[in-house]
Amino acid sequence: MMKTNRFGIILSALALVITGCSGNDDAQGDLSQKNNSNPNAIIFTSDNSTDGASLSKQGVPLTRTSIVHTNGAGATAFWSTGDKIWVEDNAGVFHQSNAGTLNANKSRGTFELTTGTYNNGCQVNYVGNSSDANKVTIASAQTQILPNDFSHAGESGDCGVATASGSGQAFSFSLAHKAAYLCIYPRCENVDLGKNIYLKKITIESNNTIAGTYDFSSAGLAASPSSNASNSIVLTTGTGNGVKLNNTLTEQSNSFYVVIAPGTHQLTMKYTLFDPATNVSGEMEKTVNIAASVNSMTDITANLTPTNYNNEYYTWDAAVGQHYWKGYEWNNANALLRQQPTVSGTANAAYAPSNSPESVSNPRGYRDDTGHARPYPDANRSAKDDPNINECLWYCLNGDPHWDGETLWSTMGHLYAGGMWFLKKNKIVGFSSTIAPDGQDYRYHYERKENTNIPQTKPSNTADYFYLPAFGFYESGLLYYVGQNANYWSRSAYLIQDNRAYDLGFKHDVVAVNFNESYKGFSLFKGE
Repeated sequence: MMKTNRFGIILSALALVITGCSGNDDAQGDLSQKNNSNPNAIIFTSDNSTDGASLSKQGVPLTRTSIVHTNGAGATAFWSTGDKIWVEDNAGVFHQSNAGTLNANKSRGTFELTTGTYNNGCQVNYVGNSSDANKVTIASAQTQILPNDFSHAGESGDCGVATASGSGQAFSFSLAHKAAYLCIYPRCENVDLGKNIYLKKITIESNNTIAGTYDFSSAGLAASPSSNASNSIVLTTGTGNGVKLNNTLTEQSNSFYVVIAPGTHQLTMKYTLFDPATNVSGEMEKTVNIAASVNSMTDITANLTPTNYNNEYYTWDAAVGQHYWKGYEWNNANALLRQQPTVSGTANAAYAPSNSPESVSNPRGYRDDTGHARPYPDANRSAKDDPNINECLWYCLNGDPHWDGETLWSTMGHLYAGGMWFLKKNKIVGFSSTIAPDGQDYRYHYERKENTNIPQTKPSNTADYFYLPAFGFYESGLLYYVGQNANYWSRSAYLIQDNRAYDLGFKHDVVAVNFNESYKGFSLFKGE
């Protein structure tokens, strides 16, 4: 979702300009006189007439111009420690000032020059970090350490021009900003996941140029860069893991800013998420079209909530509802009963079902086929709606499986990637529950089958496919290989030996139909 706020128009709550020296001069004092350390210096004074506060937070120094913004309500620019301006003298030569002396809230700056002669109407340029008064670099690599902190505006490419008023040694000016700006509001609507994930960076890719080194004049930025042209900008967020993404709503407190070249842009926004517990990092991609006008802030919201899957694993054909961690779920209402491991390599055998059939003392156990006549009947409880072995073989051998290691998903409050796409059964020619692709009925004949022809990319026409996440599995209370492997029960019992059943299993380079011990905690699936 996108919304643009233009500053300097009636609808804007605040103008993104640093205005002239009117306003609360009496309260702040006349800095043009008080800070004139050199009696021969020429003083240029700017004041945006606002009581806005500095953006300096938690000891982080402000290095260049800062901008404070409220969603849908405009923005206010502030000077920052170290800011300098350039002024054109009567001979057409630009001279750089010293670092400005700022008032308490940095709404007003006083700048000294000791060279040049200036008349009323001389041009003032602010070019951020540039060492050339007529060049501005909109950075293709920008960094924001803290959320809702645009103190990197100046170093990222903020710029402005003004016409100074005055004569002799005293001038005033109102700086009009000439770049465009984005305010990005990411959110994660999954409360449990948001506690554990971080936003590491935002990569912005455009159909045209959005960064580079531009010629700069009284008219602002040139239409295109003179060098270092780039169609992308990367905003690194925070340090280390990034910035925690634990807000479920669009919130100013978790906003991120970018300086961008003015223009009409078709943007692809790639948000890199990271979960340190699972060590999974991946991108969620959004697209947005914007008209980024000069001196405007465009608000962009992004829902970064991956598809979430439930946490239910079952021993084979356990009683309906008696999933592997029944009563001890990771999110049980009683915190003392939250015993389910949620990250691969962690275990809790004491609360897992025993490796034995269902009983009064083991209600989550598998269906007991001991002593029953072979072939054992199909599942008739929790696994009854799963595909049978023949159907699993169709998915395995003729379902054109594609491994997808990039699509992010979540389960049990953690971020994962990895899963397999299979053709839907109505897209598989000859699909049958009574015979496999080779014409045999494997309900009465066993032979392990596998497919190693696995493209390592998502299919282009995903509407013809369904997706199975790599959920891993539980054995004796230990969680294995989430995001890497998966085993999904079929409804078919193993032909040869009791207390075993067939499953559809996969990892990135192979899909197989095999049998496994019924006590393992595998996932269920209905097929599509």
